[in-house]
Amino acid sequence: MHFKTILKFGGLTLCGLIANAFPLSSPAHASCSPEPYLGTVCITAAVYCPRGYIELGPSKTLSNHSSEFQDLFSLITTIYGGDFQNTFKTPETAGRILRSPGHGPDLEPATLGDLSGSASTRILYDNMPSHTHNGTYSPYKYERPHINVSTENGTKSTPEEGDYLAVSNKNGNQSKSFTQAMRMEHGTAIAGSHITSQPASSDLIVEQTGNGQSIRTVPPQLGLRFCLANMGYWPPRH
Repeated sequence: MHFKTILKFGGLTLCGLIANAFPLSSPAHASCSPEPYLGTVCITAAVYCPRGYIELGPSKTLSNHSSEFQDLFSLITTIYGGDFQNTFKTPETAGRILRSPGHGPDLEPATLGDLSGSASTRILYDNMPSHTHNGTYSPYKYERPHINVSTENGTKSTPEEGDYLAVSNKNGNQSKSFTQAMRMEHGTAIAGSHITSQPASSDLIVEQTGNGQSIRTVPPQLGLRFCLANMGYWPPRH
């Protein structure tokens, strides 16, 4: 292959450049051709990149002192990484959607060589849709209210802790409706399904749901091979 230096400039460009009136020995093509513009990226469905191209994916560290990569370094410098003194890096395209610099409606601005975005996300309070949860009101915790009753005649008019509600036993003007249950076979506990009054405060239990896993945000994709031209024509400035 024969290449001719036209003009040097910094930056990585995608294939699709149009040759103008510069005196090229052969026009650079927009595909993975044997005579591309240096620093352009082409896409192929083949299992390898053509000769003169560097396969992209995970970023590769190259020596800017090597005669093999000096011309490429002069174009992309350390836009994609490297220490500038000895090394520079190729663009990292593995698992990424490529976009041009700048910004669009509802998009974060991007600069050349900027890595951004995530393959998954988690719902946080600020972006969670408004919703409700089922709740269980339990005024008596997890038990239904019980009333202790006895078939004994009442012996007390004022109950004490542990007393049973008994058969009303009116003695004079005072009704004795409570008794201390001495014999358990004459006493029992009735579980009530309804009560006429509620405690002043109680527990409201909200059901828990969800397991906190991340949400994938990756759109449908097709894996193809990206190749960076390391040999070719110096691209003329637009």
